[in-house]
Parts: sequence; structure tokens; C-alpha cells
Amino acid sequence: MIQSDPQIADRAAIAELNARFAWLIDHENGHGVPELFTADGRYGYEGHWCEGAAEIEDFYARRRQRGTRKSRHVFTNSWTIFESDDLALSQSILTLFATDGATEASASPVCILHYSDTLLRQADGRWRYRERCVTPVFGRMPRLMEEMPAGARSLAPPARSPSAGRVAGPAVPIPGPAVI
Repeated sequence: MIQSDPQIADRAAIAELNARFAWLIDHENGHGVPELFTADGRYGYEGHWCEGAAEIEDFYARRRQRGTRKSRHVFTNSWTIFESDDLALSQSILTLFATDGATEASASPVCILHYSDTLLRQADGRWRYRERCVTPVFGRMPRLMEEMPAGARSLAPPARSPSAGRVAGPAVPIPGPAVI
């Protein structure tokens, strides 16, 4: 007998959240991305973090100031484990196609990145990112957070979770540098 996945609706909601994240960056220049995070959400890589909606919005505002950008964020190989009814850990691979300015974009990816997410179900039932951590896998990762103003944070990676014995957020340990 085939057993159904009791969390299929949650998996679909998290997949939709990832798709919305990519769509907002590719088609709305990042407008709306902060609303996909919890109020205290973190987004960063290698010690560079935006914390909270205001810092995440500031990051995308500065990115828009750089001028025209054409991009497609293609997320694949996604999987999710549920730590509880309201806490999920997710992993995915981003293949980024992008170009700045009005030039024709290459069909070759700019980079391939590993995303490790911690997600929390909110009181309204929607899943939101508590943390998005990115690790480069192939190619040169855009280093936009390093251009943040003086008030921005340059922090160590997330603290280890005593119950899970791993970095809060990643479902599996990722070799190499700390992540976004």
C-alpha cells in the first residue's frame, strides 16, 4: 500500500515560497522579498548578513541602484525535512543566469549556489524564511552584501543548535565557507 505524505501541503507551500523568492528578484527587482522572511529573518553568506526586513529591503534597494539587471534564479534539487509542525529545514541548488545592463545575457550560468533554509510557519499558517544561507558551489558568487553601508552586519555564521548538533538552518553539514 502506498502511504501518502502527511506534509504534502507544507512541501508545496515551501516550494511556492522558493518560486516566489526567485520571481520577485527576476521580475520585480527584489520588491517584496523581505515579506518572505520572518520579522527577524536573516539572509547572508560567509559572515555577511542582512537581519530583519529593513536590512533585507536595503540590500535589494542598493541592488536596484546598480542599474538594469536581467536574471533568472532557477532553484532545483529541493528537499525539506520537518523538525516539528512549525519548523522546517530545506536545501536547494540555485543556478543563476544574469547580466547587468542592457546587454544580451549568456545561456551559461553565472554561478551555482547551495541554499540552506530554516523556515517557520507563521500564525497565519504561511511558511516564511527564518534564515537563508548561501554557499558557492561553482563559479563566482555576486558579492553584493559586502558592499553594505557601515551600519550593516558582518557576522559569524549562525550558532550551532544544541539539540540538533548542527548549524541552525542547514539540514546537512556543508563543507567550505559559511553560507547565505
